[in-house]
Amino acid sequence: MARVEKIEWDYVGEYNVKKLDEKTYLVCVEDSVCFLVHDVNNIDEAIQAIEDYTIENIEKIFT
Repeated sequence: MARVEKIEWDYVGEYNVKKLDEKTYLVCVEDSVCFLVHDVNNIDEAIQAIEDYTIENIEKIFT
């Protein structure tokens, strides 16, 4: 049988963030796009990683 688990966010704001384990976070942008962020130490680093990732990909699209 499938296991379903409700997510209780650790941080809610521009991004919704849930700590999954010691260095892994689930970060959702708005309600449509979510990312797993690995090898970060805290919520701030997870959010910064998403912002850096987004900037890098936008630059690739428009160059």
